[in-house]
Amino acid sequence: MPEISAPLAAAVAATSLLAAVVGGVTGMSTGIIAIPVLAFAFGVRLAVPIITVAMLFNTLSRCVANRDYVDWRAARWYSLGAVPAAAFGAAVFAYIPADLLARGLGAFLLIRVAHEGNQSASVEEAERVADLHRQLLSGASWTDRLGVSRPITHDDVLIVAPYNAHLAEIGKLLPHGARFGTVDKFQGQEAPIVIYSMATSSPEDAPRGMEFLYSLNRLNVATSRARCVSVLAASPLLFEPECKTPRQMRLANALCRYLEIARKWEEQ
Repeated sequence: MPEISAPLAAAVAATSLLAAVVGGVTGMSTGIIAIPVLAFAFGVRLAVPIITVAMLFNTLSRCVANRDYVDWRAARWYSLGAVPAAAFGAAVFAYIPADLLARGLGAFLLIRVAHEGNQSASVEEAERVADLHRQLLSGASWTDRLGVSRPITHDDVLIVAPYNAHLAEIGKLLPHGARFGTVDKFQGQEAPIVIYSMATSSPEDAPRGMEFLYSLNRLNVATSRARCVSVLAASPLLFEPECKTPRQMRLANALCRYLEIARKWEEQ
């Protein structure tokens, strides 16, 4: 097992505590919370067995605590399909190459761009996005699910932004053939790499408020279009909103969750 630093170990411990509490209370899978942190700390190959053991203890503890309410006949019927499927999944995991596992999890990257006073357009972010676009098209390659590697082209990169004014700034710096637009333009489309640039400097600068800028649907669609790598370009202040309502907290939580699991572009 690779050595990890004290701060990273603390992050893993905190994540495991959060995942265990959420899983214990709700019964949901803890993997969606813990697997990104474990994969970053220990690598993909070790992350899945670790979370499997943790989930086993979590499940057993719930069974013991709620044993008077368990319908064992229903549990047996469920196990007829669940146990073989779990065994099959474990066998597949044991033999699948590590690079395929890493590609299956994908990558989330973050570019923090400091700027002030921008509402619906940011020259600073436009320049960083255009620079990244040039880097990607200058000899970089990607490998598809069939294991075929090829150079990245214009068709392989989607650039998404919430505001048309910001897209106009980005478009000035991109070569002909680049794909960029709003979330609505790319509904149903995918690409190996998706870059989502948020433009606004701070929550207070958002011209349509947090509901629009932090839209859960917009962030989900923008990032889920990526088949390989999702890149978020945003001002650091967007991750420090002063939420005043539960709704605003829910909106900010998704963006802050991205911050937690993403790797900073400068570290690549």
